[in-house]
Amino acid sequence: MFEKLKNFLRKLFVVQDNAVVEIQSSRSYEVSVSDVIGNPIVRAALFRISQSVASVPLIAYRGETPIQENSQVYKVVSHLASSLPMVVYDLYLFGNSIFLKQRVGDRIISLQHIQPQAVSFDPEARRFIVYAKEGAVEVGEKDVVWFKFVNPIDPEGWGLSIFASIAFNLKVISEIDSATTEFLQNGAIPLGIVKVSKGVDIEEIRRRQAQIEASVGRGRRYKWLAVSKDTDIETVDTSLKLGDLPTLRKTLREEVMAAFNVPPAVLGFYEYANYANSREQTKIFWRDTILPLLRLIENTINNQLMLDFGSDYWVGFDLTQVPYLRENISDVSDALVRMVSAGIVTINEAREIIGKDEPVDWGDVWWGNISTVPIAKPKEDEEVKQFFRSQADEEIY
Repeated sequence: MFEKLKNFLRKLFVVQDNAVVEIQSSRSYEVSVSDVIGNPIVRAALFRISQSVASVPLIAYRGETPIQENSQVYKVVSHLASSLPMVVYDLYLFGNSIFLKQRVGDRIISLQHIQPQAVSFDPEARRFIVYAKEGAVEVGEKDVVWFKFVNPIDPEGWGLSIFASIAFNLKVISEIDSATTEFLQNGAIPLGIVKVSKGVDIEEIRRRQAQIEASVGRGRRYKWLAVSKDTDIETVDTSLKLGDLPTLRKTLREEVMAAFNVPPAVLGFYEYANYANSREQTKIFWRDTILPLLRLIENTINNQLMLDFGSDYWVGFDLTQVPYLRENISDVSDALVRMVSAGIVTINEAREIIGKDEPVDWGDVWWGNISTVPIAKPKEDEEVKQFFRSQADEEIY
């Protein structure tokens, strides 16, 4: 019985060209991987997210010191860093991304990527079953690096794909595209009713249908209905017109982008954007989408891989290389000018904030509106104090 179960699971999880993305929702919408990747909005969102993640350097450290390039740890982390686009695709498509640790003794020498469709997880035994042509292999939870989007319904189990929320949208978009294509292929002629006289046999009706279809085309949605003259027909008004389809498709497109948390301007849609706010949308994309994803990847690697090398090994993304996560220098400068004028910070303190480590001789003086006259100094000049003492003495005498 156990062998039959393993064979069944193997057939279920082994990667196929027409593999179906697992959808967990109140209704069943099967979405194949090819359909998902073939959707231009999904493809653009996945490409943008994966390339953004891959563009941030992943640095391995021992303590506070970056690890040297000739280290085995460096090689393993570098290989994983080059696989980050695959991690992103796996997470969004299947909710999970899995790498098997390849060991020689207790030493990790490499990581092997495993297709999520070829893996099942047993939450009670905390183990994975990897299915391949050679058969099923069981591995422990400590033998893999497991990235996942947490499923709130099953926090200890399998990760949740993002397509649980947009499967219906993708199906409707596909139907809209098909309807539009068929409408155009039929010469943009809507559904009509052909009335024929009573007593015409079915062969005559089919002949006339063939004549009509030969002149105006045929389509699954644009069939012709032939009825006899004495047949009563009650029509139902369908208010959806071809012109409504682009509007509906646009609404569905925006819902898909919302599920990916990717602003329109990032994907090249500038209906509501100009140069100024498109930059803001890109900054939002990095702050609200990419940065949390980087933290998820970072924490997973540190907790599931780096501890195998030692407690003082860790990795971190170099966010200083991301311009959209840095404050605009002009905005910072304007704020510092106002703070210096108000006496909140000194010039040297402001220089330190913007990365100018070398202080200037006059940088500890608070300068007021008259830019050439110092209003106050941290330490009073001894000559000035002596002058006021002498003035006070003359008034006494």
